[in-house]
This record gives sequence, structure tokens and C-alpha cells, in this order.
Amino acid sequence: MASPRTPDSPRGLIFAPGDADLITIYLQRKISGLPLPVAAAPYIHNADVYAAEPAALVTGLLPASASNDGEGREWYFFTSVRAQSSRGTRRCRAVAGGVGTWHSEKARCDVLDAGGAVVGYRQPFTYEPKNGWLTLEFSQEDPRPGEAMPSLYKIYQKHRAD
Repeated sequence: MASPRTPDSPRGLIFAPGDADLITIYLQRKISGLPLPVAAAPYIHNADVYAAEPAALVTGLLPASASNDGEGREWYFFTSVRAQSSRGTRRCRAVAGGVGTWHSEKARCDVLDAGGAVVGYRQPFTYEPKNGWLTLEFSQEDPRPGEAMPSLYKIYQKHRAD
């Protein structure tokens, strides 16, 4: 089945921003309440990535890029990551209904702009139960105790060789 497309998104258009752009252009605009660039708006969705398992979350949404065979699809989401407690900075990574959890693969790393300045952070996660879903979480600041942290997520599925 073909991916849904917006009327103004030409066939073959690929939205594939770099890590620094995800933070400095898109996440910063969202945090500041500014509109997204028109060409990017159809590809970045507003949703709680912890509200449903990944396959259900992306159903019916326009993927940012894909080859003709459907490989390489990725979805982008703005979300706010909840704190586990009112005093802590740890984030709640469980998916609603107890169907799964996003597990950290590595510690977060700095995202640098072209001049080498730190503009934010990136951290990879794997969905459990393991079914090939991965995400990269992009944030601009350190978590504050008890506060939700605005983030941008790139969610995709790793395809295994048969």
C-alpha cells in the first residue's frame, strides 16, 4: 500500500535533515512556538511517542523518506518526555498500557553545529519487545526535575536480512 501523501508533497521528495538541523531549526522552532518551514511541516508530527507501540503510532502517517520498495521509512515526532517523579530527572520510557518500553542503547551524545558548538543532544533507544523499531531522541537541554522535556524523535524500523 502506498504511503499517504499531502497534496503539495511531490513524489520523490525526501525530508532527511541532519542532527544539528533537527535541533536548531525544527525543535527550536517548536519550543519557541514558531511555525515549521512549509516543506517540513507534513513530515513532523505532534504525538506522544509513549502513547502506543511504534507500529500503531506511525500507522497512517506520512513517512519522511522511503525508497521505491518502502525501505528507509522514518517518522519524526515532537513530544514531551514525562519525568518519572516530581523530584527526579529520569524520564519515563514505558509505553502506555504496558505493551513495551524504549530502552537506551547508549548514553546521550552531543550534537555539534558546523562550527563545532554543542547545540543539543542525541540518544538512541530500542523498543522492547525487540521487533526492529529504533528511535533517536533529540533534545536541546538537560532534563529538569519533575518537568516534561520537549524532544524531537526520529523513529524507524531496522530491517533484517533474510
